[in-house]
Amino acid sequence: KGEASVSYEAALAGASTVSTGQYAVGVPAGVIHTRGTTVRFFQDPTQGTTNTACTYGGGSVTSITADSYRVYVTDGSNVFQALADGTGSYAFGASTLSNLSSYSGTAVVRCEKQRLWVGKGRYLWQVTDTSAAAGLGTLLTDTNPLMMTHPSSAWQWTDFAEGPNAVYAAGSAN
Repeated sequence: KGEASVSYEAALAGASTVSTGQYAVGVPAGVIHTRGTTVRFFQDPTQGTTNTACTYGGGSVTSITADSYRVYVTDGSNVFQALADGTGSYAFGASTLSNLSSYSGTAVVRCEKQRLWVGKGRYLWQVTDTSAAAGLGTLLTDTNPLMMTHPSSAWQWTDFAEGPNAVYAAGSAN
């Protein structure tokens, strides 16, 4: 109590010696870790020692996030999803948000304020309906329209953060 520690240090160090292109997100009972096109589930050591490859068919992962229901990863062209059910058998479905490949820049996904935020280059989407029944479909729909195009063509969205009354989006043009 009162002490912070890295409980996954040994497991993640054993997954890769690559120093870039790695992402991790906490999920029920553990962590999802990505490296390039490899996506793995590491079980919370207090729950067991599962270290299993996840089913994922996309390109190199550029960003990952999770809400209380799903895990989302993007390879820059598509956003893939898996149920965050705590079983450790995360199977990332086929492309769920498509059309990203027609936009320039690096894709980033984040879950803030019960919404999935997707930024790629100067373009920003707010996906409000990520329910299992609705599916995610394509980005450019009436329910998930392009929210903003930054006026600078050099702009790159880099992150999102939840505040008390808003979601803050960060980026830069150089």
